[in-house]
Amino acid sequence: MSALAVPVPCLALAAAIVSARLLLGSTDAFSLERSALVVSGSACRQSHDVIIHALERLEGIAQVNDEIPDHLLIDHDGKRRTEEELATFVISTTHGRCHAAVMRSCITAPPLAPPPKP
Repeated sequence: MSALAVPVPCLALAAAIVSARLLLGSTDAFSLERSALVVSGSACRQSHDVIIHALERLEGIAQVNDEIPDHLLIDHDGKRRTEEELATFVISTTHGRCHAAVMRSCITAPPLAPPPKP
């Protein structure tokens, strides 16, 4: 074996380490958050396409999902914008005629009651 020859297992390990470093070093792949906004108001349905297009053009927005009526699910870079900033952006896009609010929880339930005593 020559002085410059490197065993194949060492090359494979080196390639794996470099690949992992590149993937883990990229914060964009790990910083996406999903924000849920509820939208209401007279202009929301009329301005629907304008709102979606404006959001999709913002830097850091990966996807806008509007499959649930009166709601927007926005996948975005949480290091660039907060949920509140996205809600404010929707409101300003419609000049205040469509209200947007961050949904903190979609499902609520009362506290569990203790089981009845026999």
